[in-house]
Amino acid sequence: MNLAGCVILYHPEGDVAEKIGKYVDSVEKLYIVDNGGGEEVIRRVTEAHHNVVVLTMPGNMGIAYPLNRVLEECQKAGHTHLFVMDQDSVFCDGSLKPYIEAAANLNWQNILTVAPCPVLGYMNVGQIRLCETRAVMTGGSILQVANALKVGGFNEDYFIDEVDFEFCYRGLLQGFKVGIFQGVYIKYMVGNLQIRHLFGKIIKVLNHSHIRKYYIIRNRYVTYWKYRSIDKQDFYKQYVTGSWEMLLGVLFFEQDKLRKLRYMLYGLMDGIQGRMGFRA
Repeated sequence: MNLAGCVILYHPEGDVAEKIGKYVDSVEKLYIVDNGGGEEVIRRVTEAHHNVVVLTMPGNMGIAYPLNRVLEECQKAGHTHLFVMDQDSVFCDGSLKPYIEAAANLNWQNILTVAPCPVLGYMNVGQIRLCETRAVMTGGSILQVANALKVGGFNEDYFIDEVDFEFCYRGLLQGFKVGIFQGVYIKYMVGNLQIRHLFGKIIKVLNHSHIRKYYIIRNRYVTYWKYRSIDKQDFYKQYVTGSWEMLLGVLFFEQDKLRKLRYMLYGLMDGIQGRMGFRA
């Protein structure tokens, strides 16, 4: 397995350079994509490590477009696999090395992507085993480059949100498998997550910005109607019920309610009318 890595920066805050330093030497080459504001992190990482290639975007190009450019660079450079990280995510202690080793031992002929288990806190490494699943998040995932390109790469119409799940669903329908490794863990930063109770139910309040609410609702609508045949009951719960819960979270718990509600409506209307891509 000739493994390259990738991380997309967008106005990074905090110890992002230190987080990158924990995995940069685990890959042959690390592609750092600068979507804006990443200059200081890039300076620190490139001063300390010499296997880094910087791809500077003309502005915020979202997630799908940069990932496709990196896949193309990997193909040119002969990298067979791509390890993708979010700027804020970090592997739990002891998880990264056995995860990469386990991935290297797979027969990748019909595998599109694998990922570690996402957690909100820290977990100790357990017994590692691969389980088939329907979709995984991009952060921490390892892609087989040729298979990723074969299914068409990432859908640039989505810009951000649902980019990873749509990629996996498309791969499933083309006969590829998606896997998640039990026993190895990656810690995610999910917005400004708060757990609240409403009408006897637990509501996850993410406190995303109004523009993120737009992309979430629009892309959920499009994904649900395009791929619900995979599992109608579960997709209804994930996409329809999940969107109603997000609406309740905005109404009862989040700030900037009116603007967020307005952009959620814009997202729904654009999804219905098929208006995709970047929204100013």
